[in-house]
Amino acid sequence: MTGINVVSRSQKIFVEPASSAVAIVNAGPAGVSAPPAATPWTNANFQNAWVNVGGYQPMQYRKLMDMVQLRGTITGATAGVAFTLPAGFRPVTAQEFGLIVIDTNGTVTMGTSGKNDVNVQFYTN
Repeated sequence: MTGINVVSRSQKIFVEPASSAVAIVNAGPAGVSAPPAATPWTNANFQNAWVNVGGYQPMQYRKLMDMVQLRGTITGATAGVAFTLPAGFRPVTAQEFGLIVIDTNGTVTMGTSGKNDVNVQFYTN
């Protein structure tokens, strides 16, 4: 290629024509495209008298490619199903995080009552 320099600097590719104009292409590290944006954080729809704890992060979930993230602090009077994740946000196999179990049908079961801090992530495939 005559008259064109391709230079990678700080996750951007600069194509420098022979003239003084410079084109900037956002290409990610080493020319790899940036990953798609995550879905927005979505509030959980509670079951069985589970609720958010006031003053703390509400229970939410989102998906980034094939990884699902959950965050929040909830409380309930009895152990059991706190909420159900929608299709597309469910694990291929059951996931256990201490006293929290996320089943393939999307149920998020808390193994203890009272205040529970949840900050987990798992893959859907």
